[in-house]
Amino acid sequence: MNDKNTLTIFVTTYNRDYYLKDMLKSIQNQSYKKFKVIVLDNCSQDNTEQIVKGFLQDERFSYIRHKSNIGGIENINYAFQNCNTDFFCILHDDDILCADMIEKELEYLKLNRQCCAVTCRTSIINEDGEQTKKGKAFSKEKDKEFSKNGFFTNYIHNQKHLVFPTTMYRNSFIRENKLKLNAEVGPCADVVLYMEMERYGGTIVELPDICFNYRVYDNQDSSTNFENMLLMLMRYLCDNTYYAGLLEEDIKGKIAYLKWYEKKLAIRTAANRITSEYALKSIEEMQRILRITRHTIFYFIIILASKYPHSFKKMYDIAKGSNK
Repeated sequence: MNDKNTLTIFVTTYNRDYYLKDMLKSIQNQSYKKFKVIVLDNCSQDNTEQIVKGFLQDERFSYIRHKSNIGGIENINYAFQNCNTDFFCILHDDDILCADMIEKELEYLKLNRQCCAVTCRTSIINEDGEQTKKGKAFSKEKDKEFSKNGFFTNYIHNQKHLVFPTTMYRNSFIRENKLKLNAEVGPCADVVLYMEMERYGGTIVELPDICFNYRVYDNQDSSTNFENMLLMLMRYLCDNTYYAGLLEEDIKGKIAYLKWYEKKLAIRTAANRITSEYALKSIEEMQRILRITRHTIFYFIIILASKYPHSFKKMYDIAKGSNK
């Protein structure tokens, strides 16, 4: 295998020059060095171009700036559709790689030809790059393998998902099955991508090693658009004949997902991120999508909160304790 044809690292970016430099430095600092880097700039209006130019003296780096903003999902899909190496990964501009991530994931894919994608565990960092916690893992001690709808079932029952920018892909599998992010799904399109990999016979593996620093802050989609993101995801799954069939056979899974959704919205209501009225409206829409008529205790806590807001935290703590 010719090293120059082995790996492409794509970095998608838009107006985040203040984080981009740290991401690119972490790529340069990888223990494995034989790759090429393509920065995909979604028509940024800040100093992104100047930041990237500082790295172009490294012959492995190149820069593509779209003439107009094509949207976040299409910027990512540009990478899926324009990779000419055996393996690739698609990174976000605001995260930081640990020095051994590329080496460990590439080695795994080379040694395990049945695997179409490999991911790793993460540390969560804040806006200042300080570690706040470790990301949730499917297994802390051994590789976790997903195939034959295993990821789908685990997501519905346990609401755990893989972290998209930690993923390295086998390009032959992606091209053979014409895979990319589906814009109809919205911000959770990566969740469906992993499900589609399984659907087409692929195996996905999460390594137990923490090799990635994932940045979390207030103005991300997952913080500001949480309720609607999940409604869009479940609406897509329930409208898709294949996934709707899997859900129809898994009533316990649907109930578990609704309970989790109601609990999350109760937490966000308690933190004053959303109003109780909006929470109730979102929960009722999720019920309609999943075709479930029952509610959990968190739904009724939110109803009481709308009438007695000063008692909400106490009621929520009681509910949380009763649902452990």
